[in-house]
Amino acid sequence: MRRWIAVSVLGGLLAGWLFAFQPEQVSLRFQFQPKQTLTYEATQQGEGTLTINAGGQDIVSQMHIEAKTTDTYQVERVSDYGDAILVRTTRGKMTFKVSAPTGEEKAETRDIPTTRLRLHVDPTGQVRQMQWLERPEREKEEVASTPFGKLGIRFSDAPEVALENLLLPEKPVKVGDTWDITRSVKMTVGDRPVKLEVKGRGRLAGWEKVGDRLCALLEMTTEIPTMSDFFQQLFTALPTEASNATVDGSVKDESKFWFDADAGRILRVESAGEATMNFSLSLPTGGSVSTMMLMHMTERKQLVKVSKASPSEKP
Repeated sequence: MRRWIAVSVLGGLLAGWLFAFQPEQVSLRFQFQPKQTLTYEATQQGEGTLTINAGGQDIVSQMHIEAKTTDTYQVERVSDYGDAILVRTTRGKMTFKVSAPTGEEKAETRDIPTTRLRLHVDPTGQVRQMQWLERPEREKEEVASTPFGKLGIRFSDAPEVALENLLLPEKPVKVGDTWDITRSVKMTVGDRPVKLEVKGRGRLAGWEKVGDRLCALLEMTTEIPTMSDFFQQLFTALPTEASNATVDGSVKDESKFWFDADAGRILRVESAGEATMNFSLSLPTGGSVSTMMLMHMTERKQLVKVSKASPSEKP
């Protein structure tokens, strides 16, 4: 009994000590150093179900995805106002497993093509400009197959909105404060611009230690409650037969960031997301075909190395 009392007292003292060092209000900003290199390692997992209904019969397939990636950020330069020019290099490996309705399973492991991207980022994490330096040829214009033909979808005019999807608050915040991170994402489908509205909110949930660093625990929730407006815009680039199709879906992501406020960088990220998609098509014969997809994704990422680039290293 005395041992548990001692442990409880010690725990209370430690909690009080940690609370005493938590700032009442803090201005959260990324702080980059010229020629600095930040390396993050991440693991992603996904579970999905694809259901196709044709003639009143469901055909169900299961899929499983595992990936390991490494993101390296090289800081080219930093302005007097804290804006930074970064070059991000992403490499990795991914494994797909698909279970057919017959019970047959197929698995494939492949390298994720290396990509390099130059980003202009402000101290809140907002991406001001983006320039591709290296990416697979097929990603320069994604060709989407539809029941009505193929569409070229260009994302080059849709820069990432925030670094690692973390948009910091403009004003100082205290524990419990929230801020809006709603944004619009634009892309080109065919020759038409298409816009997607993403709702989001950030929150300073508290302070936690990662190793010997006291970090702000930030919670981010982003969602697209309905994608019907997006697909309505998309259908304007499709033949008139598309008017017989109905498509909707939703996306939701909840992330936690452990942000080192003193050093001005992310130390750890944990996120979980869900995406749904429903497609139905009325056939000239009077029948219909429908498809439903449900996908769950999780990711864990952490900072593993901070270093200076060698003088001869060119981003």
